Amino acid sequence: MLSRDADVEMPDVVLFGVELVAWPDDPRLTALRAAGVPCLVLVAPDDRAPVLDGDLEDWVRVPVDDRELEVRCRRLARLAAEAGVG
Repeated sequence: MLSRDADVEMPDVVLFGVELVAWPDDPRLTALRAAGVPCLVLVAPDDRAPVLDGDLEDWVRVPVDDRELEVRCRRLARLAAEAGVG
């Protein structure tokens, strides 16, 4: 299960070609969006969900079950492949 402690900086993580991005703290999100990189935004339990920016982005609350994380990342990777990204 993936969780995010507010006081711990998350390392850059890529799963199936999808960037995992901590919301709202990760400054990479704007650049990844601009580059068309598929992203799964990890939202803390008490944070407001982000407004998504296109089909290559999704979000999930943490902690998140490993299986749900895998399914969401595989879906985004498939959409990226279909769009010719990557």
